Amino acid sequence: ILKGCELIPLSDLAASLREKGIYDITFTPAKSLVRYYRYAHEDGELIILCSEDVYSESRFTITLPEDREYRIYDPWRNMLFKPRRNGRDIEMYLPKSGMVFVVTSDADCGDYDYHLTEGRIADYDLSVSIRSAEKSSSTDSGFLPTDFSVGDDITADMASFAGTIRYEGTIDLSSDDKVLCLGEVGEIAEVTLGGVNLGRAVCCPYEIDIEGKCVDGDNHIIIDVVNNLGYRERDIFSSYLTFPPSGLTGEIRVR
Repeated sequence: ILKGCELIPLSDLAASLREKGIYDITFTPAKSLVRYYRYAHEDGELIILCSEDVYSESRFTITLPEDREYRIYDPWRNMLFKPRRNGRDIEMYLPKSGMVFVVTSDADCGDYDYHLTEGRIADYDLSVSIRSAEKSSSTDSGFLPTDFSVGDDITADMASFAGTIRYEGTIDLSSDDKVLCLGEVGEIAEVTLGGVNLGRAVCCPYEIDIEGKCVDGDNHIIIDVVNNLGYRERDIFSSYLTFPPSGLTGEIRVR
């Protein structure tokens, strides 16, 4: 059965298939740490793009087999966006460990955010308090004041702390600001601005939509960060895992 088959070393398989035209999506430039899976259906297609790069963002262009209307779907925000495109070429941006879907759609929606600017470093005055995960989360009781600041890794000094780290105070914003960028977060952040809960950020790039939700000048803000319970509840499986630093450990920016 195998007589006449071409023998190709595994290391050369991808290049050989491409030379023979056996492929459906092209990446420019090539991205060895971006995985994709394409579902093709009679009524359209869906492409999952996932970055396994935990250190850097990824920028690239994908070339699709057909020139159709496409949208980028962000599963974390449950929103569609228009991509930049030129025919079958679609520009892509993925944050560290990011994932998006490219779907066939002509839905009317906003433009995809390619994070072309870092924005400005925010001016804020925030106090830091902590509450152990053992305390009830149904009320605001149980928070204890600390001497920590934004940028500090809470578990560098409190190695077994697991719970909520609250950053509360004022932040100087403009009514034209659109995005609050929380920087490096360990691990989940929930933001309340001016008494209104704006939701959670659970992964990079840890951003919250603030368009139309802030005023010029000082705005009252609460940022609750929940860290990994593994800091306190180590088991045989997690004993040798490395957890991220706890709290807001980077710069807070506004775009």
